[in-house]
Amino acid sequence: MVAPASPTTLTLGGSSSSGTANPTILNIDNPYKFRVYLSGAQTITNGTFTTLQFNTKSYDTNTNFNTSNYTYTVPISGIYHFDCWVSQDAPVPDIRCLVRLRKNGSDTTIFDTIQTGDSTTNKFLVGGSDTILLTSGDVMLLDYYQSTGASKTVNVIGTMFSGYLVCPTTATALTFNLS
Repeated sequence: MVAPASPTTLTLGGSSSSGTANPTILNIDNPYKFRVYLSGAQTITNGTFTTLQFNTKSYDTNTNFNTSNYTYTVPISGIYHFDCWVSQDAPVPDIRCLVRLRKNGSDTTIFDTIQTGDSTTNKFLVGGSDTILLTSGDVMLLDYYQSTGASKTVNVIGTMFSGYLVCPTTATALTFNLS
């Protein structure tokens, strides 16, 4: 095999495949990934699911996250992995907090925590990860619920939502940059 003088492009799933790569070094750039966070603290009303206002991007390589309505629109059908964490101030004894990952307005995953005991902890996290089969055009968002008896603040630090395509489920032609 003769290595090219510069990086090439490899197209998979099309009518033909082209490109050359070193078989021991292959960097694949997944174009479908994002990470977002809050630009400022958000107040969450007691006893109500509230959409988290992720209005700042760490990255969004295919511009599929909408910072106006806080949603991720799935670009191609496939299996996607999501991570989400919410940091809340000053918990009180015996409260319940939920992070709800939603697809097209319906629940897909709920991450649950119950804080018991004293209220000496300044902050705590609730969240998790899930891998989900999605269809092109599905819309994902994250809601938060807390039952402290009063409105509480969700913190900027520690609150984030991210996701990426694990693998497509259809015979879609994908183009990868090889280097």
